[in-house]
Amino acid sequence: MDDSSRAKNEVAQKVYQSSVDTWLILTLYLPPFLLASLGVYLTTVPRADEALTCFFMALAVTLLNLAVTRPCRYTLTVDSLNLRCGLLSRRIALERIRSAKLSSSWRNGYALSLSRVSIELDKGQCIVSPLDRERFVTELMQAVEKRKTRK
Repeated sequence: MDDSSRAKNEVAQKVYQSSVDTWLILTLYLPPFLLASLGVYLTTVPRADEALTCFFMALAVTLLNLAVTRPCRYTLTVDSLNLRCGLLSRRIALERIRSAKLSSSWRNGYALSLSRVSIELDKGQCIVSPLDRERFVTELMQAVEKRKTRK
């Protein structure tokens, strides 16, 4: 790929960060914090082996949380919407998108907030939670229409 086509691709994509609800962060990271706190307490009494178990469990839960939540972003390109939430990713061709509307659904999706956008596809639905939902919906639907007129 030469420099001019690389520059076109960089200009032709827009990245939207996910909104993150405080309650979700507390739900994900309070348990490992409590485990680590219990580990600290257990070091003060003669139970070092159990303290070590608490520290390892706190680390494991924290790493798992990070693996499925960081980074959480949505990249709009000239031909697709790419979703990424930690190790999970999905590419949706713009031709498959039928509509997008504001939502507060509890359904699972690539979302770290209940301030969501529901994207209706030709087969199914997708849930995301960009920071600026209104702008995301507007720019996504503009890209979908632009893609349709190119074909």
